[in-house]
Amino acid sequence: MPNWGMNADMLYGAGGNVSKLSVPGAQATKGMLESAGGAADVVHHPIMRGALNGFVETWATPANRLVHNIEAAGSQVQDAAVTGDQADLDADTEQQPVKSLVSEHLSALSKPINDIV
Repeated sequence: MPNWGMNADMLYGAGGNVSKLSVPGAQATKGMLESAGGAADVVHHPIMRGALNGFVETWATPANRLVHNIEAAGSQVQDAAVTGDQADLDADTEQQPVKSLVSEHLSALSKPINDIV
């Protein structure tokens, strides 16, 4: 890999680390919703019960979406690493003819001036 300025392996690993955060995120989400739902079952005051049930209804979908979004974000970072790595390889391939040409003419420039007639 020519590495034109990006460490694809590190970026790919970082994406994997982000994706792994979805597991504790899912556990936290589940715990939060179960706690609020469980509290609603034992609270005897109708307004408090309604508020807790409303909380669960309001936040269940966004909280679950968050877990999927965390996983998707990590996957997208990994996709970017693969794309960047491929772009590095493509750029290096495209530069080979230029490098050869420069190398060919560079040898002429390195000859002593007195040898050029």
